[in-house]
Amino acid sequence: MMRKINLIAPWRTFLLLPFVLLLRLWNKTLRIHISDKDREFFLHFDKPVIFAFWHDGLFVAHEIHRRFRKRKIYGLISASKDGAWLAAVYNLLGIGAVRGSSSWRGKEAFRELISTVQQGNDIAITPDGPRGPRHVMKRGVLEIAKQTQAVGVFATIEFSSCWQLNSWDAFSIPKPFSKITVSLRPL
Repeated sequence: MMRKINLIAPWRTFLLLPFVLLLRLWNKTLRIHISDKDREFFLHFDKPVIFAFWHDGLFVAHEIHRRFRKRKIYGLISASKDGAWLAAVYNLLGIGAVRGSSSWRGKEAFRELISTVQQGNDIAITPDGPRGPRHVMKRGVLEIAKQTQAVGVFATIEFSSCWQLNSWDAFSIPKPFSKITVSLRPL
């Protein structure tokens, strides 16, 4: 029997509304700094961009893209039960979801990501996910860039003040009003 992508019941999405509103308010307090050179680099492209960043920067990555890119983006999210909740949050934030990971639905997600880029959309990938090792890039993001000819942009995200979870990725949650410094480079 084929496994199905996990989804949450539509009524549970309403449970996420207070969290998403808090997240939006929280993100408005963050001072995100990108150098003029990097900002120009990020905004310059009329064609789709593959936006890559380490897993520990996931909390602010969508806000960085929203503020500086202003183009529809799709994120690669696990097809697991945990991923179902994140996909619902993404939906409420206006972010599309491609479901799959290296451990399940990898080939299907790879093809969907390529199709998403070919349709003119940006995609976001954490190349050290879903389970690490931390800050070690897997080859999938480079393969997508190669096959689509899309521009790959890697973001290094630094927090002036944050909480770090005791997890494999040391997931970072910036404290309100903290400064986020983003450095961009081509993949």
